[in-house]
Amino acid sequence: MTALALDLLQLAEIKNALVARIEAGLAKDGQEIKVLPAFLAPPKEGLTGRALAIDTGGTNLRAAVLEVSSQATRVIEGPIGATVPSGRDGTPVDRDAFFGVHADIVAKLKLARGLPIGFCFSYPSAVEPSLDARLISWTKGIDVEGVVGTLVGEGLVDALKKRDLAPGRVTVLNDTVASLLAASSLTPASSRTIGLIVGTGHNIASFFAGERITKLSTQKVPVAHGVMAVNLESGNFHPPFLTPFDDAVDARSDNHGRQRMEKAVSGFYLPQIFAAAMPGRAHEPAAQSAKALHELAYGGGSGADVDLARALFERSADLVAAALAAVGAFHAADGAPITVLGEGSVYRSDPRYAARIEARLSILAGAGRFRLVSAPDANLSGSAWAALG
Repeated sequence: MTALALDLLQLAEIKNALVARIEAGLAKDGQEIKVLPAFLAPPKEGLTGRALAIDTGGTNLRAAVLEVSSQATRVIEGPIGATVPSGRDGTPVDRDAFFGVHADIVAKLKLARGLPIGFCFSYPSAVEPSLDARLISWTKGIDVEGVVGTLVGEGLVDALKKRDLAPGRVTVLNDTVASLLAASSLTPASSRTIGLIVGTGHNIASFFAGERITKLSTQKVPVAHGVMAVNLESGNFHPPFLTPFDDAVDARSDNHGRQRMEKAVSGFYLPQIFAAAMPGRAHEPAAQSAKALHELAYGGGSGADVDLARALFERSADLVAAALAAVGAFHAADGAPITVLGEGSVYRSDPRYAARIEARLSILAGAGRFRLVSAPDANLSGSAWAALG
């Protein structure tokens, strides 16, 4: 069986490759690492108010009303949840149906009318200076007609207006940017933070000095002073040392050649790699869901299937550690730690996952360089900060 384990020299090479590709994305559009500016600064000190937060993830959709006060947030109504209309089962889903489900859950929140909206939208989208965002492509197996290339905040507003829900101003942000803003509210060094998602999909966001985003100077966008949140879309990174099993999963995917990092680390794809490596077990639960794969890996059993399941989660953590170390290279090495707020079902599935990331980071970037934290309702919290910012 092809080995999945990555040694430290390989992880260092992966880190360096990602550093170079982030540099390319900062300088020019259309690169492997998209480096999408979010046009959001770290949360302002003393920010207060109420906001409607909507979190559209890879599988689940939820909405809540939050109150921001004294650099903290609390949910005061909700969250109300639903399943994201995805089209994964082959049933066509169009723009109206997709945003209509969003309006359905907002309608159940009595306090939502007229509030500013933070719309956490976890798909590759180019945020515009207006803080709406244009969908670049669907990922995670989603296929909704009539949305790619359009403004998703506008689609949400149209659906809410049809329900007479009086939407306020909408700020669209990626889920990793939402985690980033939530992390920033937890530390005085608000710009030295990273948002991390390892769930159905995978991505990283962080703050970059405006002048480092040199491609903005070639566009009709003023170069920002200070720091700006950036959605890296790091799931599209093609790391070295992937295996034939990874290649098989990619070949069968609906976005062949793209999102190779995401396909190596995230919950939507890990079971598919397991099935590719053990085709005789492709119909078993571990080949169908990340939860079942995790139960196989850490349920106390033994055998080649258990070893493979465990190796998949361990390699996922190692690849994520290398990616975080790469992003950390863009922050000053002045001794202050970089705070990482991790979210997503894979990241939260087992404390061993985050512990392995932390252990690898201490080698790749130096002991104490990173601090991993968590927070309840991070995506909702970060979305509320964005709406009020």
